[in-house]
Amino acid sequence: LRHQEIHGAMIGLAKWVLCGFVIQWGITACQLQRSLSWKGWFSRKLFHVGVKQLAKAFSLGALGVGAMQINTFFDAIFSRCAHTSGPVYLWYANRFQQLALAIFGIAAVSTLVPILSRTIKQGEIERGKEIFSFGCRRVMMLMIPMTFAICILGFSAINLVFGRGNFSLYATKQTAWCLSAYSLGLVPATLVMYFAAILYAKGNFRTASIFSVITVGINLGLNSLFVFGIGLGPISIALATSIGAWCNFIGLHRAVKGWNMGIKGKELMRILFGSGGASMAALLIQGQFSHKVLAFAAPGTVFVGVYALLFWKRLFDDRSAEAGITIIEDH
Repeated sequence: LRHQEIHGAMIGLAKWVLCGFVIQWGITACQLQRSLSWKGWFSRKLFHVGVKQLAKAFSLGALGVGAMQINTFFDAIFSRCAHTSGPVYLWYANRFQQLALAIFGIAAVSTLVPILSRTIKQGEIERGKEIFSFGCRRVMMLMIPMTFAICILGFSAINLVFGRGNFSLYATKQTAWCLSAYSLGLVPATLVMYFAAILYAKGNFRTASIFSVITVGINLGLNSLFVFGIGLGPISIALATSIGAWCNFIGLHRAVKGWNMGIKGKELMRILFGSGGASMAALLIQGQFSHKVLAFAAPGTVFVGVYALLFWKRLFDDRSAEAGITIIEDH
């Protein structure tokens, strides 16, 4: 694809992505066939009460996912109204934001959600609360410094990956600003998945879906205000998305009563000041390198090193805590 004409290369890339989806579906189908024969796929047993209940729950979950896709669709429209290149800035920035969310946020949540859900369904609520608090502390200790890191290193990362050819310095700066605005919603976006898991384990799929739809409404209102009312640029659309994520988190936090996040004010301030200190250390050497790789790698290494030194004991010694022991034993 690299040596082909650009339009032909894009068509070829789309075909390979489609092949990847088909292969993934085939592997899943083969694994499912071990517990359900091919004839069983078309059996009337597929339509018993359990399947209907699953379909109902899935439809509510799909409503929440669909709401987020609708949000993304309207973001592209509003960004085009704000600036002719607005959709490009948002798309590239969103790729980095989703990468950070997938590697650190979703990974941290997905490792604990199955254990948490099983504990709740078994009626061990107190044990579940311990696991929940343990997970929330880990999410905060990962995603808060990630937010600071993206704000500090976002420009150098985008310049390293996209800063060539027709992607100008102005486009790089605009994309970096959009990425910084998106990063403000990393913490709530991660915690929303965690809080929603509690509702799902209790069989309550409606509440999370309703808040997802409300979030879309908030986002549309803020986009209209920022773009048409105030006349702001594409950065405001990314900011509206982060504000919507915080509103979604606040709503779910109030809906899930009696579940303490387990992080105190002093501990939260330490994380914030520690992340700020690591950011200052990274800023001190950020302008010392002209090479794109070093301009990103050197400050990034300093940021990770300083934060790890400040919170090494909390990041690793906390495994001996009661909640940590509970999770390890459950594995």
